[in-house]
Amino acid sequence: KLPSGSDITTLSYGSANQYIVLNNQKQLTSVDYSQCKEAVTTFAVSDCPNLDAFSMLVDIIDAQNQAGSLVLKGVRLQGINYTSDSSAALETLAALANSEGFFGVDADGNPIIGTLPQLSGKITVNGYAYEDSVNALREAFPNLTIEVTGYYIRFEDPEVSRVLLANGVGDGVGI
Repeated sequence: KLPSGSDITTLSYGSANQYIVLNNQKQLTSVDYSQCKEAVTTFAVSDCPNLDAFSMLVDIIDAQNQAGSLVLKGVRLQGINYTSDSSAALETLAALANSEGFFGVDADGNPIIGTLPQLSGKITVNGYAYEDSVNALREAFPNLTIEVTGYYIRFEDPEVSRVLLANGVGDGVGI
């Protein structure tokens, strides 16, 4: 664990690391977590204004899903300020709102069993997103503001979406 308010600008985690806990690291601009992202069980970042911690969190979840084992359980991310043209990160994040086994953590990375992960800040998608995912995120994380241009239609049968997208309907992600 780093002391709060240190002056470091770059940080690198080794492959055995399971915890990313960063508080009040105002100078920190770069974190290399590539060796441990499939092993991270706790992710807690707050008051690190020069760090794109939201993208780190999404990258960790995606890497663990691709590896076939989502071991991340404890999440706290405060001060999100994320803008994208794609809703892909929202879909990844929706797993935190819809899955059991995740929990919040305090500022020191200690688990708060029985609570949802703690997310606060603002996400802006300059494009479309699935309304059910956005609603699930808004309900689970009341301190997270989500702005989207509009909503896709999620069909019950994924084959309908596949055929429509394959025939040029929609924007390549959704309809």
